[in-house]
Parts: sequence; structure tokens; C-alpha cells
Amino acid sequence: NPRQHGPAWHDGTIGLAANERIATKRAAANAVNDAAKAAAAPHVRDAVVDVSGRVAELATGRPPRPDVVDSVVSSLMGAQQ
Repeated sequence: NPRQHGPAWHDGTIGLAANERIATKRAAANAVNDAAKAAAAPHVRDAVVDVSGRVAELATGRPPRPDVVDSVVSSLMGAQQ
């Protein structure tokens, strides 16, 4: 019952403060997540290039040109962002 909690509860200022704290924590968590993704991105890309090149070699019986693999991976990974 809002009357039991006094005027601050009734006018919503307590709820607003809680929402602001939640929003601040969410923003901080998103920043950490974005930084982790950015730090991992080059490693993920390198792994994708390695695996893609090996798969292409197994499928065709000869190694693909590295610049072609790099171009394809860059194109596909860029489309994922």
C-alpha cells in the first residue's frame, strides 16, 4: 500500500531512483560486454580465416589463395555486424 511508505513512494520518486540505478548498472555491463567483443573480434576473425581456408582445401584438394579467403571472410563477417 503506497500510503504506508510515505509521499516519496506515492509520487514515484523511489521507483525512478531504482530505475536509474538499474539503467546505470545495465549501461556499465553493456560497456564491458562491448569491450570484450571488440577485444575478441580479431581472434575470432583469424580463426574463421584459418578454418575456412582448411575447409576449402579439403573440399577442392588444393589450398585457396589467402587473399581470396581473407576477402570472403571479411565480406561475410562485415555483414554480421
